[in-house]
Amino acid sequence: GRFLVLWVVLVLAACLVRPRADLLNLFSRPGTRVSNASLPEALRIMQEPGVTIIDARESSYFVQGHIPRARNYTLEQIALEASLTNSPLARARMLVLYKAGKFGELDSTVVTVISKVFGDRLAVFAGGWREWIECGLPVERGH
Repeated sequence: GRFLVLWVVLVLAACLVRPRADLLNLFSRPGTRVSNASLPEALRIMQEPGVTIIDARESSYFVQGHIPRARNYTLEQIALEASLTNSPLARARMLVLYKAGKFGELDSTVVTVISKVFGDRLAVFAGGWREWIECGLPVERGH
């Protein structure tokens, strides 16, 4: 189902922009791990220049409210954009990624693939949108 479609998109995107040997390295790079950021860590990172904040929730939720300056991408879109050399995401100095709350098993698989592209330039805000609003932090609405 969804996982197979995502996998095909990731592999096709990577094949279009990377040599085959590099594609194989992408999925076998040792030591790649996802950095989970607490709220204080996420806030600190978000203040740094060149940071892109990604809201990976459905767009209908995003327009109702999101972290200021966040851009709305699905995890699948992030994986595809990350593989394109000239995309804004690929050029970002750092990405802070969040969803509604904790990531599920499928999401964790996709985040792991994304982390192989971004390495230590990716931080996952573990508490996500729920923790953000529970703490009464600023909210932007619309696109």
